[in-house]
Amino acid sequence: MWLYALCSKQDRFRFGQDKSFSVWKQGGNASNQAGFLVVMAAEIPLAHGLLLLYSPNLALGITVASLYGFVFLFAEYRATRLRCVTLSSSHLHLRYGLLVDAVLPLHAIEAVDLTSGKPARARQRLRLGGMGKVNVRLELKPGTR
Repeated sequence: MWLYALCSKQDRFRFGQDKSFSVWKQGGNASNQAGFLVVMAAEIPLAHGLLLLYSPNLALGITVASLYGFVFLFAEYRATRLRCVTLSSSHLHLRYGLLVDAVLPLHAIEAVDLTSGKPARARQRLRLGGMGKVNVRLELKPGTR
């Protein structure tokens, strides 16, 4: 998180292989994150000022937690723009924001379907929809983790 949030030279974090797919434009994902950043940047000093009238300790605690959340969302925004889904000859590498980094062997993928809508909730299902719609569904062979 700290590398994506604080490093100014972001080119070293790019994953630029031949077959890569960025997800930041899909559904306005990155622009929605930028909007939340603007709202948080405006809200933090206002909330600190109002809470300072009530309790200085409470204002300090909530401001520190809000600033940490702001830094995390800023790092998530940068990671969303820089980390992409990559297809190699033997693997599908799913990178999504800061938290998701999964490598799927191509032989473990049983079916690929285009979807239009929200997938049904189920156990052992990983949904990477962000703020956009899910548009591809991968079905893995039984026993694949």
